[in-house]
Amino acid sequence: MTVLKNFVVYKAGAGSGKTFTLVREYLRLALHDENRLRQNYRQILAITFTNKAAAEMKTRVVKALDELAHTGKVSALSSQLCSELHISREKLAGRSKTVLTHLLHHYSDFAIGTIDAFTHKIVKTFAQELDLPVNFSVELDAESFYEKVIAKLLSRVGEDPEISRLLKEFALTRAEDNTSWDPEQSMVEFARLLQKENAGQYLSRLGSLTADDLNEFHREFKSFISHYRDHTRHLAQKALDLISQNQLSDDDFIYKKNGPQSFFRKCARGDAGPEAAQAARLRDAIDKDRWLAEGGHEHVNGQLTAIALELISFIEKNHGHYSLCIMLSRQMYALMLLRKINELSNEQKNEERIVFISEFNTRIAGLVSQEPAPFIYERLGERYHHYLLDEFQDTSSLQWQNLLPLIDNSLSNGWYNLIVGDGKQSIYRWRNANVRQFALLPDLENKDTPLGLERAAALLRNFHKESLGANYRSSRTIVEFNNALFDRMQQLGIPHLAKIYDGHTQTSQVQDDGYITINSGTTAPEEADDANLRLVSEYIKTAVADGFRLGDICVLCRSNSKGYAVASHLVNENVPVVSSDSLLLGNNPEVN
Repeated sequence: MTVLKNFVVYKAGAGSGKTFTLVREYLRLALHDENRLRQNYRQILAITFTNKAAAEMKTRVVKALDELAHTGKVSALSSQLCSELHISREKLAGRSKTVLTHLLHHYSDFAIGTIDAFTHKIVKTFAQELDLPVNFSVELDAESFYEKVIAKLLSRVGEDPEISRLLKEFALTRAEDNTSWDPEQSMVEFARLLQKENAGQYLSRLGSLTADDLNEFHREFKSFISHYRDHTRHLAQKALDLISQNQLSDDDFIYKKNGPQSFFRKCARGDAGPEAAQAARLRDAIDKDRWLAEGGHEHVNGQLTAIALELISFIEKNHGHYSLCIMLSRQMYALMLLRKINELSNEQKNEERIVFISEFNTRIAGLVSQEPAPFIYERLGERYHHYLLDEFQDTSSLQWQNLLPLIDNSLSNGWYNLIVGDGKQSIYRWRNANVRQFALLPDLENKDTPLGLERAAALLRNFHKESLGANYRSSRTIVEFNNALFDRMQQLGIPHLAKIYDGHTQTSQVQDDGYITINSGTTAPEEADDANLRLVSEYIKTAVADGFRLGDICVLCRSNSKGYAVASHLVNENVPVVSSDSLLLGNNPEVN
């Protein structure tokens, strides 16, 4: 007897018909029970990542229902649905018409949206249980909010002694490191750290420390740094004094000025680390107890060996801690400022009743992790039976942990759930996207609790993997190139990368051939930009000569500055360009 697998994961590469698959599965669930056609679609929740993707999927579903209901034309979609539902085309058309009519009259029940919109709906419903202020507002523009907070912080300079001291010390530390001393830009960067999904756990630890605690840590770090430097310099100077007292120069040592004695000069300057202590010439001089090129001064050899061994022992025992103290010491004022920014941010948020959308997942996670059937999902769990998750590679760890109770509840009732993703397309890591959790499915990253183990077991029991191996978008040449490239990625020997690229091979369904060329070479760095601009011009001219229109050509660059350089170069060569820069009034020749 075949056991129906209700947790289906599709690995869908670019151009493989992912949206078609999602629409087909949505319609299969919506049309499968003739007696519940007015209810089925209401019990499906499809979640994607962007508003644009959600709008596109909604449009595709409505168009597909309209075609199935009215045109009667045979398509791949209608054939597959008839086969899977075991019904005739007439029956399929009748069911589609019923669902389409009801859906259009009850459009608010058509549950296809973004993961952020879904989370916001939960939070609005359970604001009190989540300790949110009444009538809170959702703040989407975190950058502007933190700019106000930083302006408030800077306005207190001269009034608040602690803030004044912190900013002064921070600016001096930055100047010592030869980096920008301007604190405002640095604080904007700190504020970005506060928006990280995992920032809460670190901020709570930081908040448990007083300013005096942090100052004491800083004193301890600086004390050890001074001790390490003083001790290495003292021993190194002892060796250098010995060399000087015996009137020896670099010419008297083996390898002249690059001989083993250079180790002592590095230590005296504070430049010597574990690598210098393991240098081959130094180890050879110590092992053979021979530093000098000629005989004589035998006592010098023995004394230099003894000092070198003492220095090496001290460096190997303490250099790791010394490096850590330097790193932490440089960050202490930054940490103190970060703590202050966080305090002011919380004050401002309470005052304005603001909640960042990025905070929602953290607040929900605090509840759903406590009980097997969290009350926060009771209503949703009863309403939605099936969950279809698109672009899963771009979900964060918290988002997945918060969706798990719903998936678990659905699977326990024998309902169907679908996940679609492609690890190679994970581009939202700056928004805490965790591609590893997609690669690991059906396993879970966080399953340390009995509840976590139970959920992981439910996923494994119901797991079924599918791959969409066709590519309907790109030409054969491009698909074959990508297959070869991803093969090499798998051969790197990195386990989690190998899983991401597992089953990546595609076959092109496009008849046209394509063309790929890669330029690599040994162009000097200062000439690379000019060489790139020249190549872009040559390729565009070749493409136009081959019959392509300028509108068929797109130039992709790594940064806005590179794009601006390419656009300016092409305009100078009388090639019309459409870019964000070219649309600015200041770049219009008539205006100028």
